[in-house]
Formats: sequence, structure tokens, C-alpha cells
Amino acid sequence: MVTTELNLDYLSPEFLENPYPTFAKLRAESPVVWDSKFHTGFSSGVGAWHIFKYADIQSILRDRQISSEMPPLELERYPAEAREIISQLFSITQKSILFSDPPKHTRLRSLVSKTFTTQIIEGMGLQIQENVNSLLDNWQNTQEIEFIENFAEILPVNVLSDLIGFPRKDYETINNWVKNEVEFLGGSPVSLELMYQSRTEFLNYIQEQILQHRQHLRKDLLSDLIMAQEEGYYLSDEELQGMIWLLLNAGYETTVNAIGNSIFLLLKYPEQLKLLRENLSLVETAVEETLRYEAPVQFIHRLAKNDFELQGNLIKAGQDIYAWLASANHDPDQFSESESLNITRPNNQHFGFGTGIHLCLGAALARLQIKISIKSILQRFPEFHLRTGGYKGKPSAIARGLKYLWLVF
Repeated sequence: MVTTELNLDYLSPEFLENPYPTFAKLRAESPVVWDSKFHTGFSSGVGAWHIFKYADIQSILRDRQISSEMPPLELERYPAEAREIISQLFSITQKSILFSDPPKHTRLRSLVSKTFTTQIIEGMGLQIQENVNSLLDNWQNTQEIEFIENFAEILPVNVLSDLIGFPRKDYETINNWVKNEVEFLGGSPVSLELMYQSRTEFLNYIQEQILQHRQHLRKDLLSDLIMAQEEGYYLSDEELQGMIWLLLNAGYETTVNAIGNSIFLLLKYPEQLKLLRENLSLVETAVEETLRYEAPVQFIHRLAKNDFELQGNLIKAGQDIYAWLASANHDPDQFSESESLNITRPNNQHFGFGTGIHLCLGAALARLQIKISIKSILQRFPEFHLRTGGYKGKPSAIARGLKYLWLVF
């Protein structure tokens, strides 16, 4: 049995700025490694296995004997006065499709998948383009713009709200709720009392919209799920509420990061930006390459159901596993010249949106938003560059994205 101890400060500024040299070293020396100190909100206890190579991660994520469920919350880790709030905040997370296994996962995903068909997503192109145009109109007659706050954080919540069926007048409020959720789930220091108030208002709003849609069904996702519920498909009110909550949160954070990362990478590699400007038909492969190079989600959690061996290491039932998607996406055994950005890269089978049964449900919708955003920006603003020192990454090990990105015209 091989057991190597990982000593990685995954929140150090050096690692957060550029984790890829560390990933390369780990893939070569310790592709499967135990960290006795590692712990996150997803963990069943202290200590976890970390997986860094593409082939191993692909195997882990497609193995039905490895669970996606969230372990019971360890309330004793929190101060006594905070435990009730923590319990309520994590309750909806633990029951979501994201942390479920078949047959529950199969039932929930099959219901919502009817709305995320290729035909329906492609039909949203005009709606997304209108949203993008409206945001870019605000850039006229300005010399610089902070891209994340003024574009990347707005577009996904508008698109998702349109898809679900929420009124446009509520977009700003929904955006604030979702940003609070993302900061809390990402580990940022957020007041528990304020977070509880925000979550309560958010869930009450979703429940109010469910009641309104029940009275007047429309052509949107929420109405589709209500009709499925009324036609006898088992979907509890709590599951329906949790589904909408998850779609807004997961779809928001991933897409915000992916849009911001794509523009930043093109500016960071001007020869690739020049190539794309000269041939906009490369936008689809450019989207895939930016998703590979800077995966919006760095790792995902799994839980071993049974004992099994991987690369000579015995992984025991009940132990936590962290699959580092960002490392897999830079594995030279899978990608030639893996540390280079190549927007013409063929057969780009990256894990930017995961793989297996938990492949991101909204991946096609996110791809369409990134594609339309890049194309529209390059068409309307033929010349722009990054302001000197004009970017900062998010202080998160799991979410790879930018806190701000200043563009100069």
C-alpha cells in the first residue's frame, strides 16, 4: 500500500494565483495522495484523498460505487449559538440534486432535463443576445469598465431568471441574494445572521413564485416542473423549491467565472486573441479551450461507498475524495502542450463542466452565453486591453474566477 501525505496550503496566495506548477508536480509524484488535515464543508471528517490525473478522475466520476452525497453535517465544529442557523442553511444543500445518487438523482434530473434540451437552449440564443446587447450598450462613451460587476455577474442571473420564469423587475434583488449565497458557500466571511435573513427571503420569494405559477401556468421552466408535479411525477414542494434554488446558484457562479476567465485569458494571450479576431468562426473551440485552461470549478467532492484501490492506495468506505478537475485539464497524458492556450485545440474533452451523470445540467446554456458574449464584445469593441494591475482572482480554492477585471478601450 502506498500512502503519501499531502502538505498543500490550497488557500495560499501563491497557489491561488497559479496552481498549475503544483498540479504538475503532484501528477508526476503523488497522483493519488492523502491529506490528514484537509477539511471543507462537504467533508465527512478530517482528512481526504486527492486525485490529480485525468484518467483516475474520469474513473472516479463515472463509478456508481462512489457517492455524490453530502455527509451528515458536523454541527459540533460550530459554536453552539450558530448551530441552528448552520443546520438550516445547509439543509437545502444536502437535499439537492447536486448531492444525490440514483435513483433520486435520476428522477430529479430527468424532470429538469426536459427543459435543457439542445433545441430549447439554442432557441434561447436571441434572448441571450438581447441581454448581451443591452449590457454592452452601457459601455458606449466610456474609457474603461469593470467587467465582472458590470457584465459577467449580471448576464447569467438575467438569463436564468428568464428561463425559470421570474419577473425582470426582480433581477437586481435576485442577483443580490445569489451573490450572498455564492460568498457563503464559497467560504467567504459572511455574517450568519445576515446570510440566514438573505436565504429566508430568497426561499420565500421562490415559494411565492411557485404559488403564482400554479395559478397561472406559463411557458417557462418553473411551470414545466409544476405541470410534471401535477401529472403524477414525484417532486415534493421542498424538492421543487430546492431545484430552483440550485439552478440559480450553481448556474450563476459557474457561468460568471467562465465568462470572466474567457475574456481574461484572451487578453493574457494576445496572439490567441488576434487569431480569434481574424476568424470569429473559432469562437466555439475558443470557449472550450478557456474552459479547459481555467476550469470554473477546481475540484468536486465524492464519498467512497466501499473499499477500493487506486494507484496502489487503499481508499476505505466512508472516506472523502476530492477530484481536482483543474489538474486533469492540464494533464499532458490527455492534452498535448497542456500548459499552452490553443483556441484551435481539437477533440477537447476537458472536465470544465465535470463528467458522468453529474455533468453540469446547464453546460450548454453556459457555453452559449460565453460564446455570444465573446463574439459580441469582439465585434462591437475591436480594440480593448487589460488595465495595468487591473485584475484580481477570487480567494477560493474551489471556484476559479475573478473578483474584478478592468477593461480599457
